[in-house]
Amino acid sequence: MIASTAPLTKLAPGRSGRPSALAVSVAGPGHIVEGRECEDASGCDIVGSHVLVAVSDGLGSVPRGGEGAELAVAASLRAGREFIAETVLFDLDELVWEMTIGARRALEAATADPRELACTLIVCAGHGTAVATAHIGDGAVVGAHSEDLFVVSTPGHSEYVNEVEHLGQKNWLSALRISIRDPVSGFAAFTDGLQRAALKRIEDRWTPFAGFLDPLFQHFTSRDDHEQLRKEIERLLSGARLSEHSEDDKSLAFGLLGDDRR
Repeated sequence: MIASTAPLTKLAPGRSGRPSALAVSVAGPGHIVEGRECEDASGCDIVGSHVLVAVSDGLGSVPRGGEGAELAVAASLRAGREFIAETVLFDLDELVWEMTIGARRALEAATADPRELACTLIVCAGHGTAVATAHIGDGAVVGAHSEDLFVVSTPGHSEYVNEVEHLGQKNWLSALRISIRDPVSGFAAFTDGLQRAALKRIEDRWTPFAGFLDPLFQHFTSRDDHEQLRKEIERLLSGARLSEHSEDDKSLAFGLLGDDRR
């Protein structure tokens, strides 16, 4: 079980000192009861000293939302790898833009109407001491540095209740938000199934909930056996305590920039 009563200590680069990442998605209890598969998707990659992360929530209001989430995550990471390999000099905001474009093109290639594959999308690219995010829809990104936690990208705003902006909509570009934060040592991206656990709304402002995030960040930075850690986080996300916050699917992805600052 991942638990801690201690305050967040200085976020170290991890035991290996190298950049690292981990991504986990689990089906929510509501979907399990209904016999539906997980419609979230998540993924991560390390390309040189760049940390790439993507999470996506397929909209339950469309029959192929889960497929869209898987396509978007896989395509965004592939686009990120290709852009890094083919481009000599670039900024992180350019990288997350290319990752998002790659995800949208994957939806367009799979159907004549991308709305059939409606999904939210968060992509993150970290390098050196900075992280950039490209974000459509709900979910959020929280950064960590020294003893601080801070929101890098907030959940999207919707004009109507239960309406979510998504990658498949015609005006998807108007819904895209790109953010850059520096300095950052590590970051966590998550879908809306974890919003109530990971964020608090204080005076109309989103604030990270340290009681949930601190132990996770510390556990991630102190462990190199990611396969075992993945299983532990899967159990946590599927557990009864988090199910009280949301019966939806849940995705959580971490990126740690390490001390390799080339």
